[in-house]
Amino acid sequence: MNSIEEIYSAYLQCDSVSFDSRKLSGKSLFVALKGSKTDGNLFVKQALDSGALFAIADDPSLQGIERVFVVADALATLQDLARHHRRQLSIPVIGLTGSNGKTTSKELFRSVFATRFSTYATRGNYNNHIGVPVSVLEIRPDHQIAVIEMGANHQREIEFLCTISMPDYVYITNYGLAHLEGFGGVEGIIKGKSEIYDYARQHGKTALVNIDDAKQVEKSAGISRIITFGTSDMADYQITLNATKPFVSVKFRDHIIESRLSGRYNFSNIAAAIALGAHFGLSIDEIAKGIAAYTPDNNRSQLVDTGKARIICDAYNANPSSMEGAVSNLAEFDGVRVAILGDMYELGDYTDEAHQYIAELCEKLAIDEVYLIGENFGRTKSNKWKKLPNTEEAIEFFKSYDPTNKTILVKASRSMALEQLYPVLGILA
Repeated sequence: MNSIEEIYSAYLQCDSVSFDSRKLSGKSLFVALKGSKTDGNLFVKQALDSGALFAIADDPSLQGIERVFVVADALATLQDLARHHRRQLSIPVIGLTGSNGKTTSKELFRSVFATRFSTYATRGNYNNHIGVPVSVLEIRPDHQIAVIEMGANHQREIEFLCTISMPDYVYITNYGLAHLEGFGGVEGIIKGKSEIYDYARQHGKTALVNIDDAKQVEKSAGISRIITFGTSDMADYQITLNATKPFVSVKFRDHIIESRLSGRYNFSNIAAAIALGAHFGLSIDEIAKGIAAYTPDNNRSQLVDTGKARIICDAYNANPSSMEGAVSNLAEFDGVRVAILGDMYELGDYTDEAHQYIAELCEKLAIDEVYLIGENFGRTKSNKWKKLPNTEEAIEFFKSYDPTNKTILVKASRSMALEQLYPVLGILA
């Protein structure tokens, strides 16, 4: 068997790591992973012909092929390779997790740090047991700081990902009602996300903590170094909300910092980025420039003016906490407010209760028009709102809909693919 040191020497000659033989670029290191439908080992020779400089595989029949490292488990080797690379790095690594706002916070951190530092941040949502090691391996010698996003849907996953990313600074965006089924309830979510605090506590690392969140303050107790932010004057970095419409702006050290993010719920994401930037010595001008430079284009809290209507594009994902925040944000807009909401998943026994709560919340907040899409919302005891059985029928329905002079929220879990509604609502691809 090949040693990690041998494989690492090969990795240093490559300029990218890939597990998709169709997406190789330059001198790639191809990792042959087994999936539920495909086996990467079947594509090793194709990868080498298509630009891969080396390959990691775990099919013994590939033994002896030049430039192929045959190992016992390709995924485990990818993870070990990332750990080995992480130990060679001396730059600060920020690790973050949470139920909502992970990617937005990560992108804000990136944007703020990039005003001064050569910054690496996780691409897209590469935040699981495969994405995190790939992300770590993408950190290169010219980077001065790195931000690694970590996602989880069950216990001990964050604990495991911390053994790969080995963060120097940790941050939890919030404890929300996401992946209730996998975590086994609310307390399971808190315990699972707090594994990143456990890592910081056990390894003498630093935690960035929202002092306004009592649960985060409680769960971060005992960590040797804590940086706090929030609206309280007890915070290391006091930041207050200035405005929410059309975009969120905040006040920090007598300066107003403007963002391009919609929704009061983004206040803590912005505040965390400001606090972290200030901790690393960035000036207020640099921080403000970084916050203003981030324009969401990833279907998260993205406010689009079509000329006829304002569309809040937030269909990337949803859970009860983020759905509540998005609907509450919609209620703050003037004029006719429309909620187009699709099913939320991975809620287990909480599924019906969660969907009923959102339907009732829309009524409580006096949302003018509400369209509920999917089987879960279809079971809600609400006769006031229009119900549509699936995304396909919703598309047909909205082809004849007039969105003129309305503010329209589109939000659902990823598998609902409600972004398919954007063209019929007037958003050009």
